[in-house]
Amino acid sequence: MRVVTIAPVLAIVILASVLAVPRRAASEHAAEPAVAGFVPDISDEEWEAAVPAKGSDIALKQIKGPKRAAIPPGLRAGQQLHATVAVVVRRDGTQGVYKVVATNSPAFATELVRVLRQQQFKPPTRQGVAIAVRGEISQELVVTK
Repeated sequence: MRVVTIAPVLAIVILASVLAVPRRAASEHAAEPAVAGFVPDISDEEWEAAVPAKGSDIALKQIKGPKRAAIPPGLRAGQQLHATVAVVVRRDGTQGVYKVVATNSPAFATELVRVLRQQQFKPPTRQGVAIAVRGEISQELVVTK
């Protein structure tokens, strides 16, 4: 069995402007997926205070941690897994998870959250001043054979 990763795989690794999607009003979201044991490490206040990466020229450079979620065992041909997670890269370059926005596999979303919490970035700056940046990360796996 071969597993192929479809782009964008952890777009935050490449550029903040690729990753970011502004926070949508609660009425625009379907019910958030239930992911057992998920506890956010970003407060509503920290999310709102962070600069939206969408439309900005803020580039993020990952300096530590894994690049993508591990491939879960037991996948079948034709199976597709996806997860989208809202994150904040803090002023010190650490990354916190705000919420799981969408997934078709709570186990895959849990693995993606685990990976995101291990990642660290060169602290984002604007005009030489450290800032926090917010956006969404999506990862998708498709089993081809």
